[in-house]
Amino acid sequence: MSLLGQLKNIHLVYFSKPKSDRVLYRAVRRQRVTSILELGIGNLDRTLRLIAMAGRLQGHMAQIAYTGIDPFDARSTNLKPLHLKHAHQSLHGSGAKIKLVPGDVGDGLTRMANALLGTDLVIMHTPQILKPCSGAWFYFPRILHHATEIFQEELSEGEEQSVQYRTISHEEIDHLAQSVSGRRVA
Repeated sequence: MSLLGQLKNIHLVYFSKPKSDRVLYRAVRRQRVTSILELGIGNLDRTLRLIAMAGRLQGHMAQIAYTGIDPFDARSTNLKPLHLKHAHQSLHGSGAKIKLVPGDVGDGLTRMANALLGTDLVIMHTPQILKPCSGAWFYFPRILHHATEIFQEELSEGEEQSVQYRTISHEEIDHLAQSVSGRRVA
């Protein structure tokens, strides 16, 4: 990696704004991520920085796979609008393998689970993105491997609402998957 690439990575890991995103950049650096799944796209600029950092660490952008599952044009009015065409244009310029799945996040994850095997990094925006009773949890464990890191966005309460990322353990995912699978009809 070039010196400029190393400096960009150092900036992202230690000095980027907002500060809460640094945990995601550290995960990309630590895991040498090649595949990213984002459930509900939060910020396209941050997503592009994550993809670029992963590409720099791998040495070739074509080795990076990114999947974004989001309602896009059908987002609720309380979320910032994000059009599928705009997201497609922005992300495909990165040089990574990009898959954008429009629609409900739970349904999209259910449809794409077999194509997402071995995902290195999972980012879930807003805690309500997958409800604990969602059938999509049944399919979630199959996309993970032993080193997959899963982060869920949490909004802090108070005068200034800020975003933090909580790590979700594999045990918590397994518990949610088992609680849903117990209710499934064979």
